[in-house]
Amino acid sequence: MTKTQPNAAIINDVLVLYELSLAIGTALDPVANCRGFLSILQARKNISQASVWVESDQLPAANDAPLSLLYANPSRSGGSVHVSGSQHPFARVMESRRPLLVEAGSAEAELMMDGRTFVGGVFILYPLANLGLLELYSTSDAASHPPKSVNQLKSVIDKFANSLVGSLSHYRLQKAEALLKQSENKYRMLVENLPQRFFFKDTNSKYISGSKNYADDLGTSPEALVGKTDYDFFPAHIAEGYQRDDKRIMSSLVTEDIEESIVFDGEERFIHTVKAPALDEHNQVIGVLGMFWDITEEKQAGEQMARLVASVEYAQDAIIISDLDSRMQYVNPAFEKMTGYSAEEAVGQYTKILRSGRHPRSFYVDMLETVRQGNIWRGEMIIKCKDGSFRYVERNVAPVLDEQGDIICQVNIQRDITEHKQMEEQLLQSQKMESLGTLVGGVAHEFNNALAGMTGRLFLLRGKASELPSALHDIDMMEKLCFRSADMVKQMLAFARKSPLQMKDVDLTVFVKETFKLHRLSIPESIDVRTRFRASALPVHGDTTQIQQIVINLLNNARDAVGGEENPEITLELDTFNPDVAFLDVHPDSRGRRYAHLCISDNGCGINQKKLQHIFDPFYTTKEVGKGTGLGLAMVYGACAMHKGYVDVISRSGLGTSMHVYLPLLEERPGTSKATLTQVMGGQGEMILLVDDEEMLRSTGKAVLESLGYIVLEACDGVQAVEIFEAHQHEIRLVLMDVVMPHMGGVEAVKRMQHIRKDVPAIFCTGYDKSDVLADSGVGDEMILSKPYSVEEVSRKIRTCLADAS
Repeated sequence: MTKTQPNAAIINDVLVLYELSLAIGTALDPVANCRGFLSILQARKNISQASVWVESDQLPAANDAPLSLLYANPSRSGGSVHVSGSQHPFARVMESRRPLLVEAGSAEAELMMDGRTFVGGVFILYPLANLGLLELYSTSDAASHPPKSVNQLKSVIDKFANSLVGSLSHYRLQKAEALLKQSENKYRMLVENLPQRFFFKDTNSKYISGSKNYADDLGTSPEALVGKTDYDFFPAHIAEGYQRDDKRIMSSLVTEDIEESIVFDGEERFIHTVKAPALDEHNQVIGVLGMFWDITEEKQAGEQMARLVASVEYAQDAIIISDLDSRMQYVNPAFEKMTGYSAEEAVGQYTKILRSGRHPRSFYVDMLETVRQGNIWRGEMIIKCKDGSFRYVERNVAPVLDEQGDIICQVNIQRDITEHKQMEEQLLQSQKMESLGTLVGGVAHEFNNALAGMTGRLFLLRGKASELPSALHDIDMMEKLCFRSADMVKQMLAFARKSPLQMKDVDLTVFVKETFKLHRLSIPESIDVRTRFRASALPVHGDTTQIQQIVINLLNNARDAVGGEENPEITLELDTFNPDVAFLDVHPDSRGRRYAHLCISDNGCGINQKKLQHIFDPFYTTKEVGKGTGLGLAMVYGACAMHKGYVDVISRSGLGTSMHVYLPLLEERPGTSKATLTQVMGGQGEMILLVDDEEMLRSTGKAVLESLGYIVLEACDGVQAVEIFEAHQHEIRLVLMDVVMPHMGGVEAVKRMQHIRKDVPAIFCTGYDKSDVLADSGVGDEMILSKPYSVEEVSRKIRTCLADAS
């Protein structure tokens, strides 16, 4: 070799090193940096393959292998390598920090093959600072790469390693920034697309940032929001409240949920705000973070739901929500009150617990099928309550559909119409009584007129048969029968409630006997009725209608109570009663008085103690629905109180009932304080005008009056009576006037007569109930005679009127 050849080699090495130095750091990208440097190295140093290995934690996408392939030319498979033990060439280079030559085909080279095949050549390994190593493969043998040449190249590779450190740092920074930006974009996208509004304020409550939708609500942009405060967007009192919340949260370091109202575009909206203290990495407060969302619709829906729930809870009608099999899922308080079942007892049970047994099975099947077909069922029914009582209800059952139109449950609304039914029955009863009263009133008029004619004729017949004692006896008996019949008519009028409230002295013994006789027909003959009356009179001061209703109501209750008994019995007893100690304990006001004691007992079903305390309550009844108004015993109680008496009850289930009525006795018998005048008082030739539309009564009355010594003029109606009176106004001393007549009634006729002559006296006679036909007429009871009347009574009334008029 000539002398110039070594010099040329040296110059060539220097030029290569210079060129490599220029290629170092020409790119910030680590791969580009490797490509620029190694492409020259491979070209100038006859390197067929070059690979840059770096520690895995130097790359953003780290893996669990110690070394990862950053760059390879030509490219190769396998992105990482596991260095096992200190014998691996890579481990030796990284540990020694010195270059290493490994001949291909050697045992060490096999550790680096990674599936590659090489024939001859040498691997040259260079450490890369603290990054990893550079793997070079040359097809030349080891002698072609003397240590001096290898070491010269190391100095340049070290500079490359340093530049690669910078490239990797820049690369990691870029990746971190990209990831950060990606994360920011992701979270920004999340924030901007959520319906919630977000904001961030500093410790002075100035906005640092805010979401776009929040800025839009405030009429600004996120950029313009920065540095502003709540005072720039809200009224002072609202802004002050927001900042007060900020300070409290930053001071307490506690996250708070706040519900408040806010005004956007002139409309009040309700928002739910969550505010939390913002802390730096040293846990120092740097501001407040906030998030809020509009809950106006939710709040309105909640308020609507609350109103709905309250409406259901406070509804007076019972509301039941049940599944399609009628298993109850919810009941409101009205249901509990109506049925006696608590919600805990009812929920989970089937609605059939309310079945009364009064409806056939088909009734309930029809109800259920109607609802299952998507229709509303409406109707009235009888339910059985927890205590065994029955109630009339009006029930509506409607299906509830989901969004797909499928039935998910059913709603039952039932209204208690028991009182309505009772009032309806009471009204029907009242109408029946009114109709009966009208009928009885008409019958009474005709009957009383007939009795009046009979009593008059019997009086005349007595005068003709004065010498026949047996005939006089028969006449007396017939006369008594007539007046007894008249009393029965009066009782019928009282029963039909056609008589006014009138307190008078009554012999209770006689009156109860007559009432019982009248009412006995309404008690089935299968019932054994026993009576025990005191032989002597029991005088009381009372209203006969009310006393009659006491007896009738108690007999009706006893009759109903024994309806199902095998040997039904009713006992009616009447006697005197002197209050004992037990009675005085219950009724201390009865001290010092004597009472008439009426007791009506039965051997019927009796009343249990729980129901017994309510039997005098209006509309309370122990009878089946539809068989009682619940007013009978309430009326008995009220009537006894009105008479300053008492009513007690003794009853036990299955052992019958005894009703005890106590009415205060008078000190004297009725009528004994005044002498009874039975004699007939005759006339002295006075002229009387007799007016009646019944010809038979006129002829009988004329004959009777003439037998008493009066002169009688007759008139068939009010018109004729006025004409006759006008013609004989100076002679007529008294008018005996019927009340109800065709053409002109008695009251009107007397008014016209008194217009002709003011002092003419008139006695009104009627077969009707005087409270009906003479109501508001101004006529006093002393000037009224009810047909039939006795001759003795009319004769006394005439003489009294004539004496008063003279």
